Amino acid sequence: MAANQPQKVATTVGRLSLTVPVGYAAAQRIPFTSDWWATRMRSRLPRAVADHLVSSLTKRTIAGPDDARRIPRQALYDLAATGDTAAALFAVTAWGTGTNTLDRGRRARNLFDSIESGRHEHATHSLKAAPDGLDALWDAHFGGRTPQGFGQVSYGTKWLHAAGWDRVPADGPQPVVFDQYVHRVLTRCAGIDLPYPGVANSTTRAAWGEWCRAATGAATGGLTAADVERAVFDHRRACPVHTEDAAHCPNST
Repeated sequence: MAANQPQKVATTVGRLSLTVPVGYAAAQRIPFTSDWWATRMRSRLPRAVADHLVSSLTKRTIAGPDDARRIPRQALYDLAATGDTAAALFAVTAWGTGTNTLDRGRRARNLFDSIESGRHEHATHSLKAAPDGLDALWDAHFGGRTPQGFGQVSYGTKWLHAAGWDRVPADGPQPVVFDQYVHRVLTRCAGIDLPYPGVANSTTRAAWGEWCRAATGAATGGLTAADVERAVFDHRRACPVHTEDAAHCPNST
């Protein structure tokens, strides 16, 4: 193995074989479009609030080769740990949308509505419930008044990942993101037939739990469940099933 290259571990998720670098999730860097966010926030929120949110995330970003700021996953965990739910939810929103203009605009409106109405404060329930495990984490968020914009499973589990990652019991399944891209790979390549991550209900609650257990079970040899989740998410980028509409995934047994 070349110097400074992460160890790669072979693992399986259902019928899907993957080779995943240790620390793959921690190494993830999502572009932070700070100027866009600052402009949009200042048009809706008090200047002091907008500047606080942007600053809270900016100081936890990392400079890329082009000096542009990028968001690591650790920033989500760190901001969740502060208890500043507005800043933590903003970080999840900026990380979850990246440079997707359409999605970013829609999520921005939802975030602003949540902060202006005070609904974002309900996110503290997730932080307090996480030590009791995945079911408690889910129920604390989806079982009551969820922050606007985080009520769908595909996006709400991004928040559950940030809120619960350092808090759920270490000897149980870890909370990972369950979005439409992960769902697509699990269904078409891994042979794990789960309901689409749309409306939060008892069916999608069970599906998320099954995926978290599968990702945690595949996290061997130094991998984390988040490493597995990112590998599943990224698999679709090169798999012919998703890029060419082929009939069979070459990594599926």
